[in-house]
Amino acid sequence: MDAVKQIESTLLEFGYECSPFLLGWYNAIVDKRFQLSFKPNTLAVSVISAPDMFEKAFMPFVEASRDKLSNTCRDPLDQCTRHYFQKVKDKLLESGTECEAIFDFDTLPSGQPRCLVQAAGHVSGQARYYQRGDVVEGEGIGWPQDKRIYGACAHPKYGGWFAFRGIVVLPGVELADLPPPQPVDCLPTSDERFRYLHLFNHHWKDSRFRDVPPVI
Repeated sequence: MDAVKQIESTLLEFGYECSPFLLGWYNAIVDKRFQLSFKPNTLAVSVISAPDMFEKAFMPFVEASRDKLSNTCRDPLDQCTRHYFQKVKDKLLESGTECEAIFDFDTLPSGQPRCLVQAAGHVSGQARYYQRGDVVEGEGIGWPQDKRIYGACAHPKYGGWFAFRGIVVLPGVELADLPPPQPVDCLPTSDERFRYLHLFNHHWKDSRFRDVPPVI
């Protein structure tokens, strides 16, 4: 787990947090089209940005890269993420460890995401993924049967005030005895889960869903 410690030590000061998992855990819960072609015991790390990432990473990055970003950058936040993940790659290479970064914005030729980062975060224990099946629908709670409801993760410390930025895969590092963690259920009642998913699906622009889980 030395590689995980190196990733954490590199990113933590910039407002990113990490949680390790095995790719076999991820592949076991996603559709075949989203599975990643690595051995099941391959170690990976899920990376989120905490609320202070904007002050610790994004604002300094924009200030330092202002001239380069002026007309050529489609999304400064994505470029910021690439910048700090490159620091991870450089740090790991110093110790001879290779890695592959898969970002939340990476897509396949079909346009589908290369990795379902919420699923990765869930199996890592970083944040629990809630979906329609977690809500007991009944009188006053629920949606029309033909209504598609997208799932969303909630963090035990930050509630909805965080974002998945990607995963770092360590192809040469395999672990057979890493116990799978259980994500904290910070929305224990069906009412809370319904409200969280309802606001996320129908009122995501105003960010009210982010305040439904308790923020520590």
